[in-house]
Amino acid sequence: MPSAIALPQAQHKATSPTRKPLAINSICIDNNEEKALNMKRLLFFFSISCILFCCKNSDEQTEKVTKIKTFTYTEISVPNFFRKLIDNHYNDFDALDNSCFGDFANSTLSGFGSEKDTVIKKKYYTLKILHLLFTCKNATDGSKGEILNIPYYWHWTDPNPRHQITYLQTNQKLNVVNPPKEFAKYKSYADIDRTPYLFLSELLSEKPLYSSSDSEFSSFGWCSEREMAYVSLLKILGFEGKVVTNGNHSWSEFVMLNPYSNDKQTTYLKFTIDNTFDKLEWTTIALGELSEWQSKSFPEKGNWYNLKAHDSIELQKIRAFIVSPVASKKIEEKVVIYLNQKLSIKKS
Repeated sequence: MPSAIALPQAQHKATSPTRKPLAINSICIDNNEEKALNMKRLLFFFSISCILFCCKNSDEQTEKVTKIKTFTYTEISVPNFFRKLIDNHYNDFDALDNSCFGDFANSTLSGFGSEKDTVIKKKYYTLKILHLLFTCKNATDGSKGEILNIPYYWHWTDPNPRHQITYLQTNQKLNVVNPPKEFAKYKSYADIDRTPYLFLSELLSEKPLYSSSDSEFSSFGWCSEREMAYVSLLKILGFEGKVVTNGNHSWSEFVMLNPYSNDKQTTYLKFTIDNTFDKLEWTTIALGELSEWQSKSFPEKGNWYNLKAHDSIELQKIRAFIVSPVASKKIEEKVVIYLNQKLSIKKS
């Protein structure tokens, strides 16, 4: 009997010590799992922090690259608005396009690098910036540039695509809208030749005036109408230019004294600017060529375009037109958007 009782006790003594280590191992396993879980949590939060830090730095870097200052304008005349717009963003466009100006300077300005640089550079960018505002890309209905929506529309064709443009003020097609009194000889608003004052005053309106193909816009025109307004505005800003025609197409040309002319020969700079096909080219011409350029005339419509572009009444109306803060803000914001996008792409 004692031996029978002792066996279970012996078994109990033998098995009891083996249970305690199992409990200890279980606790160790639990602790290890908790440590691993905590490590995963730390790694997760560390990863998130790194991502947020990198995104913040990336945003700050992008902002440094693309943040163009937006300017405000009070009520202002047309020429003064464009002067201020160019002054405000002259350096921004130079940062974007200085290689193009470098090509111009190296190819036409012998002696470039003196105090005359600022003057000629400012003239170059006045032509360039206004060109970017006025141009479209090609002679296709609805074609527009990268800054302002001034769509191209063919004229004097059958059918005339301008007849399908909607005048937003009355929600009517232009071919049933009566023209302004100064255009009374035309059958409808769709049929008028858009002269410089009309083109510019509508461009500087506070709200879109027209719509077509799901696009709203303030002004529009085909080649000659764009060039007449461009030449008129630049004449007011002190440039000598004209509308040039060849067949059914028109573009602008401007001449100015080459400030790097030497004593032996006076030369002039001639700029050829096409606001339909988005082109700006330049060359130098001699004094004799300048006289020929100045006296050159164009048949029929070509002469009429230049008469309108230089008409004293048109120019006076443009000078007298007041651009509202709302209208100037609309154009300023589009210029800033364009510069931010282009500079961001250039720096990427």
